[in-house]
Amino acid sequence: MIERIVILVGVIVVVVLVRAYMTYINRRATTQTIDVPSDNRGKSGVIALSADGCVQCEKLQKPALTRLRTQRADLQVTHLRIEDHQDLVKKLGIFTVPTTIVHDATGAVRHVNLGYTDDVTLYNQLAVVSAPPHCL
Repeated sequence: MIERIVILVGVIVVVVLVRAYMTYINRRATTQTIDVPSDNRGKSGVIALSADGCVQCEKLQKPALTRLRTQRADLQVTHLRIEDHQDLVKKLGIFTVPTTIVHDATGAVRHVNLGYTDDVTLYNQLAVVSAPPHCL
């Protein structure tokens, strides 16, 4: 019985630490500006990072991005291999794939989603990023 409690507490601690780190990465990343690929310049968009052999990238993230594109025909999604973009990985503190980066038209990082992110979440993140500023 005590062993199960210790295991449960250990799992809870790991989950809390991972979530805290993900929050830290997102806060740190959203202070960064990235060099947006030429097909995304001047527009908000998504950069999807994946790796060769990543099952979640192929089976989950790519279909979610395809569904997102059907909802937002104007959306530019750039797919990058994490192995080829270590400078971006280090700059944003990315440690897993798939990762999606939502940026605004200036290249400012607005959201970094570590792990699989569904199309609804990405759509909502882009809606806020793409919204015109409120007039006072």
